[in-house]
Amino acid sequence: EPIRVRQLAENAVKIEDELNQRLSKLAEERQKRLEELEIDLRRDLEDMEIDKNRKLEDLEIDKNDALEDLDRDRQRRVEQDEIDHQRRIQKILDKFERSRLKALIDRDARALFEAEQTRDQELADAEHEREQRREDSEEETRQRLEDIEREFERRRQRILEEFDLERRRRHEDYERNRRELIE
Repeated sequence: EPIRVRQLAENAVKIEDELNQRLSKLAEERQKRLEELEIDLRRDLEDMEIDKNRKLEDLEIDKNDALEDLDRDRQRRVEQDEIDHQRRIQKILDKFERSRLKALIDRDARALFEAEQTRDQELADAEHEREQRREDSEEETRQRLEDIEREFERRRQRILEEFDLERRRRHEDYERNRRELIE
């Protein structure tokens, strides 16, 4: 019997050693998996940060393009307004010149005076309309600029919100996987 007890004791020690080795190996594997989870999380977060920054850079490029388009449109309107103004001035001066020549031919001082009055009034009206068009154009440009700023701020906020949401989701996944490994 003592030999049998000794064999059972030796077998128990062997089983305990094997169990300890297996538990140690499982603990090492769990620790390794936890480290891998942390590394994966860091990589995912870095990739997400890079993606977010890339989207924000693309958004800034789009915004700058929209602002450049707005400025080109404004310049075209200013140029067209100036061309239209010069045409109107020329029509007024041509009309005055015809009236002046007719008054001189007819030797009608009153008609000449009225032609000069009409010319001066029409030139003043043309200048007033030019100023009004300039103010309207500036207001339209300001409004479009505000719209652009508002739209791009909305899009920027959406990118940041999506990033925050995805980051929270990744952290939750990490915590859930970590808890599963620990339990």
